[in-house]
Amino acid sequence: MTDAATKVDLAELKAELKSDIAELKAELKSDIAGVATKEELKSEIDSLRREFRHQGVLFEQLVSKVDAFGEGLVGLREHVTDEIRALRKELSSRISLLEEVVRKNSGDIQDLKADVADLRRRFDRLERENDLEKRVAEVEKRLGIR
Repeated sequence: MTDAATKVDLAELKAELKSDIAELKAELKSDIAGVATKEELKSEIDSLRREFRHQGVLFEQLVSKVDAFGEGLVGLREHVTDEIRALRKELSSRISLLEEVVRKNSGDIQDLKADVADLRRRFDRLERENDLEKRVAEVEKRLGIR
């Protein structure tokens, strides 16, 4: 290669390099324009801190409400348990009373059954005696005793 050809190649390379450098500068300026400034970053960090604190406050409020709800449930459970115990006690006493009445009535029914059986026997005997008296009266009438 000759000096002249080398000079031409160098000139072309120099021109290409200048073009590439210009393109890179333009890209760099574009990228830098998209990058936030230090002040913008500080502002965004402060905003995020405020938002984080706000979320913390909301979380604390939620925890407080859940705790209150839990305490309410415990109170409700205790109240319902007490009501069930009171109802069970009342019903047990009422059932005991009913069982006592049923036992007494069962005894009374047995006594009544025995009385009815006795009355049936007596009625049957009286009926037989009445039949006998009718027959005696008829015999006496025939014999003229009466």
